[in-house]
Amino acid sequence: MKIIIYLFLFSMIFTNAFALNSVLTPAFAISFILIVHFIFQKKIVYERPPYLFFFWLLLTFSFIVMSNGEKSLNHWFLWTFPFFSYYFVFKNELFQLFTLSEIKNKIFKYITYVTLLACSFSILEFCCINFLDIDLSFIPRGAVEDYKPFDFGFVRARSFAEESGHFSFFVEIFGPLSVYWINQNLRFPLKLIALAIILLGLIVTLSGVGLLLLVIYLFMLFYSYLLRRKTSTSFKIKVIFYAIGLFFLILVIYPDFFSTVWNLIAVKTELDNESYLERVGRFAAIDKLSGFAFLIGYGPASFSTLNVNSFISLYLGILMNTGILGIILYALFCLTKYKSIIRIKDIDCRLALKCSFLFSCFHLAFIDIIYVPWFWVLLSLIDVIYKKERKLVI
Repeated sequence: MKIIIYLFLFSMIFTNAFALNSVLTPAFAISFILIVHFIFQKKIVYERPPYLFFFWLLLTFSFIVMSNGEKSLNHWFLWTFPFFSYYFVFKNELFQLFTLSEIKNKIFKYITYVTLLACSFSILEFCCINFLDIDLSFIPRGAVEDYKPFDFGFVRARSFAEESGHFSFFVEIFGPLSVYWINQNLRFPLKLIALAIILLGLIVTLSGVGLLLLVIYLFMLFYSYLLRRKTSTSFKIKVIFYAIGLFFLILVIYPDFFSTVWNLIAVKTELDNESYLERVGRFAAIDKLSGFAFLIGYGPASFSTLNVNSFISLYLGILMNTGILGIILYALFCLTKYKSIIRIKDIDCRLALKCSFLFSCFHLAFIDIIYVPWFWVLLSLIDVIYKKERKLVI
């Protein structure tokens, strides 16, 4: 079954390419194999129900009591299936089949490989479309509604994902984990090349959130390694050397890199930016929360029940779908995951998981793609690594 886990990890980036739509993806199909194996296991290890389970109960109750939109059932499934398959089943399989060492080496290796593949393709896609006038539409993709890939004078790269912002979200989750594995296993110059691919792969998405988080990540990375007391002087010198080498490598490839990044962040954060105004406008639906709905919301796909535009932001969607009780339960769930991260003993692994988790939580304020495996795979890794370090049963 380990090969199925590897195949699942490899396929999770294909949320648009080689997919029927953003839900019916290769990873979705492979997950049924994991479900069957999970069901017929002789030994299934359970844990105390997480806050997410109570959140799901609330969502289901709101669905039964409050929902009447045409998309309500679909969106209830979009929460239920990832929670059960991408999180509970995948986490259980990961715990049963892999040792802690195998997770840090083999699982992280496959995550790094798929991240490098996706970032390499995004760089190729960006160059082909914007500079070489080569169309890559021969790759089969699912339909995308109302997607505008043109921004800041360029066509934004989206790799194998549905949108550029989605792919940026993918790199924000698995980029830090890949950097962790690269630093542990690759040597110069392969290390420098791999880091440059991930960096450029994120940049060509032209995602304002992604670029802002990139700056924060670099600060956190260098702060951790350079100011850590137990870090040897020779390793600190290596970190500085790699940073300088990566800096010059990027300048050789794209001399206007830093000015472009700064302009992108500035444009994306302008108050009169079209994307900003559109997202902020979705918050007007909060006025419709009143009475019992204030506590439990209007159920999944509340925008359909209320006949308003979709909310884009995950947190706004949670508030409208499950009310203030849902927000509290989901916040408690995320808080327990963060507490697990900061208790992980491996300092470098802890830093990678912390960055991935915080960045994904931040970006989910601007997108709502909880139905893809990425966030759930990250949470599974957090749980399993934390438990295995302490030799506890999950």
